[in-house]
Amino acid sequence: MKKLGFLFLFSLLLLLCALPASAAGAEVVYLKNGGTGDGSSPEQALGSMKDAYAALDLRKACTIVVCGEYTQSKTFQHSAAYVGNVTLTSVWDGVDYRKTAGAVYITGEFRYVCTGAVTVRDLDYHLTGKYYFIIAQHYPFVLDTGVRMASENAAFNGSSVANGFTILAGYQNGQSTVDGGKNPPTAVSKSASVTVRSGSHLVIAAFSRQIKNQKLTGTSTVTVEGNAQVDLLYYAPIGVTFDVTAKTVLRVGEHARIGRIVGGTNKGTLDSVTLEWLSGEIGEFSPAGGGAETTAKNGYRLIYSAVSAGEGNFSKVTKLFEDRAQTDYTLPAAIETEPLVFGRKTPRTELSPDEEEPGIPGGDAPQSSAPLSPLLWIIPAAVIVLGAGIFLFLRGRKKS
Repeated sequence: MKKLGFLFLFSLLLLLCALPASAAGAEVVYLKNGGTGDGSSPEQALGSMKDAYAALDLRKACTIVVCGEYTQSKTFQHSAAYVGNVTLTSVWDGVDYRKTAGAVYITGEFRYVCTGAVTVRDLDYHLTGKYYFIIAQHYPFVLDTGVRMASENAAFNGSSVANGFTILAGYQNGQSTVDGGKNPPTAVSKSASVTVRSGSHLVIAAFSRQIKNQKLTGTSTVTVEGNAQVDLLYYAPIGVTFDVTAKTVLRVGEHARIGRIVGGTNKGTLDSVTLEWLSGEIGEFSPAGGGAETTAKNGYRLIYSAVSAGEGNFSKVTKLFEDRAQTDYTLPAAIETEPLVFGRKTPRTELSPDEEEPGIPGGDAPQSSAPLSPLLWIIPAAVIVLGAGIFLFLRGRKKS
C-alpha cells in the first residue's frame, strides 16, 4: 500500500516538474515572428501576442520583450480583464534587441485594445498604413521613454484619429470590452489616465469615441512630457454630442510639444478643464474641435510656471483661462532621440478606424507555426495520473 502511494506521489511530482514556464504563469516572455517556443528566452520566443498574454501571470507586473521583427496582423484584444500590468519593450536585461536583432513592431491599420494597464517603452513601431489605434478603455496607459514610430504612408501626419498614432483613453463604440465580450458601458464612473513621454504623430482623446448618451462622472488625466510630440489632443468625448459631469486634467511639461488642444468634435458640456502647463510648447488651445464648442460648466483653470509663461504664444493659448495659479518648476535637460526611418515594404490591405475586423474580434491571425497550448497535454496527463492514483488507492484498500 505504501509503495503504491509513493508511486502516485512520485508521478505527480514528475508531471509538475514537466510543466513549462508558460503554463505556470511567467512574468517575462519573449516575442518575435515565427517563434514556436514557450517564451522563456529569445531562442524560445513565442510567435503571437495572444500566446504571449496567455503565458503571463497577469496578476503581476509582466513584460513582453519584442526580440526581433514582430507583425501584428489584425486587431489584438486579450480575452479577460487583468489586475496586473503589461510592459511592451525591446530592451531587457541589458540587451537592446533593436540593435542586436533588428527588433521592430510592424503593424497595419489595426487596434490594440487594452484589458488592463499597459506600458510601452523602448520600442520601434513600423506602420504600413496611416494610423494605429490604441484603445485604453479607462485602464492606465503609458507611452514611456524611447518609443519611436514611422510609417510608409504619407497620410500618417497626426491630423486626426485616422491619421496618426492614436490613443483613446476611454471606450470605442462597437468595440467589445474583452475578446468576445460585451459592448462598452453607457455609464462610466471610472477615471482614465494616459501618459506619453516619447513618440511622434500622436493623437490623444481623453474620453470615449462615438458612444451616444454615455454618462461620464470620472476624471481623465492626460500627461504629456519628455520629448513627446502630440499633434492633436481632444479633451472631451469625440464623435458624438455630449453632456457629462466628467473632469479633464491636462499636464504638459519637460520638452513636450503639442500642436493643438481642442474640445470635442461635436457640441457638448463637461464639468471642468484644468491645464497644468509647466514647460514645453502648445500651439493652440480651443474649445472648438470640429467647429462645435465644448463648454466647461465649472470653468477652465490654469496652473503655470515662469518657464511656460515665457513662451511667445502664452497669452494667446491661455486667454480662455480666468482661474490661474503660478507654481515653481525647474526645466530638466533635454534628451535627444534619433528619428526613425524604415525601408519600404509592401503594405497590406488596411481598414478604417470605424470598420470591424472580419471574423472573431480581437486576437492575432492564426499562425501555422504557433505551438499548441501546453494545456492540451497537461490537463489530459493530469487526469490520467490522478485516475491511476485513485485506482491504485482503492485497489490497495480492497486488498487490505
